[in-house]
Amino acid sequence: MLVIHVGFTKIYFNDNSGQPSPSSVVGKGSEFELWSAGYYTAIHFPYQDLTILWDRKTTVHIRVGPHWKGLLSGLCGNFDSVTVNDMTTSSHMEVSNAQGFGDSWALGQVHTQTHT
Repeated sequence: MLVIHVGFTKIYFNDNSGQPSPSSVVGKGSEFELWSAGYYTAIHFPYQDLTILWDRKTTVHIRVGPHWKGLLSGLCGNFDSVTVNDMTTSSHMEVSNAQGFGDSWALGQVHTQTHT
């Protein structure tokens, strides 16, 4: 399962079809475009200048515009052009252990969004 959460919008992908079910798009606070690009599903949020490519399995690529520089944190680093501090935990500590770094960003088990 993949959950994309941007602003008030949450998009749930429950399988590897590359398509969320219409009822799984929650919030609708941010406009987005969704299309297939080869083996990837692309999700673009034009107002946020944010694009996500998902291989429908285990790989996610995130591309952001230049105005995000220095404003990000997480598993992809902090986008400040200083690569030595990219492994900063969610509690703002720089670490050298990849497992500890990754674990600090874990949110726990994600449950499928259901609608009745």
